[in-house]
Amino acid sequence: VKRINITAWENGKTTPSKFGMIKLISDLFNVTCDDLLFSNLRLSPKTSKTSKLFQSITVYGKVCAGDGIEAFEDPIDQIANPYYRIKQELFALQVHGDSMNNVVDDGMYAIIEKKETVNNGEIAVVLIDNEVGMLKRFYQLDESTVVLKPDSTNPTHKAMIFENEEINRLKILGRYIGHVSPMLDLK
Repeated sequence: VKRINITAWENGKTTPSKFGMIKLISDLFNVTCDDLLFSNLRLSPKTSKTSKLFQSITVYGKVCAGDGIEAFEDPIDQIANPYYRIKQELFALQVHGDSMNNVVDDGMYAIIEKKETVNNGEIAVVLIDNEVGMLKRFYQLDESTVVLKPDSTNPTHKAMIFENEEINRLKILGRYIGHVSPMLDLK
């Protein structure tokens, strides 16, 4: 193995491309391959900074993609960060419902970039009345009208319109950037 490759792995710029190499490294450090790839493990004792490549994202309960469920903040899972190149803070929520099934299916983990504003048409996690978290397309039509729109094959899901003072009931928690499938625990 070339020294430049090892340096790139230690600095979190790349990962070994062959499973055999991952297995050799995990054996060397006496850890499992899962620990090596899916934890905050550092490959080099010389570095005090954890590589973003090996960082994980916390899954904080469920987010509604349907008629509305109470927002939970209790962590339910840790997953590998598939978007390690994104510098902003990320978290994940498990999708519950089918109102966004053109984008993300029920049960998937939605990866969310933490931010307080989104652009029109982007998918956002919106907290309503500090209780109900929803995943919907966000549209601010003007200063007094916000629409949360489903993106679904199910025609029963309708847009939610918030006007005037009702807008104050909404808080954007972040922007949807993608999703991953939860892994089954095989232990």
